[in-house]
This record gives sequence, structure tokens and C-alpha cells, in this order.
Amino acid sequence: RFRCVLVLAIPAGDVHTVEGVCEGFIAHEPRGDHGFGYDPVFYLPEQGCTMAQLDPRTKNQISHRAMAAKALLPLLECYSAGCVGTATPGTRAA
Repeated sequence: RFRCVLVLAIPAGDVHTVEGVCEGFIAHEPRGDHGFGYDPVFYLPEQGCTMAQLDPRTKNQISHRAMAAKALLPLLECYSAGCVGTATPGTRAA
């Protein structure tokens, strides 16, 4: 499992965390030329390939980082709209 946790800390004191998860397991051998780090050995059962075998566009849509960024977006939109102090479903106040 790849996991990414992002934190939004507002100067007024609000702190929210979100996470993105990409499920998979370690492959028996590296495959693929895209990505970096563990991507060649991180096998994605739902995709039928390693993270490094995905084209960059697909990887950027399904990665743990993409999922965390998507989870953070509603919080950023809320704060930019002036709803400071309002909890957003799916987040945890720290």
C-alpha cells in the first residue's frame, strides 16, 4: 500500500489531515520504465501492472498523492471561500 498524508494548517489554528491510498503489493521483479523509487515493483492488481508501467497521466489520476490532493481540494476551496473553522466531511481535525 502506498499512502500519502497531507496537512492543511491555517494560521488561525485549524489543522486538518487527509490521506490518499493506492492499494497494491510488491511484485516479484521490477517492470516498467515510468516513475521512480518503488514504482517498478509496486504492482496494482486493479490495473494489472506495476505503477511504473502506467502512463504518467493514468498514474497521476490514481496515485496515492492524487487521492490525497483530491481529498484536500474541498478544504482548500472552503478556506478560500472564507469558511474558516468549518469542518469538512472526510477530514480529521488534529
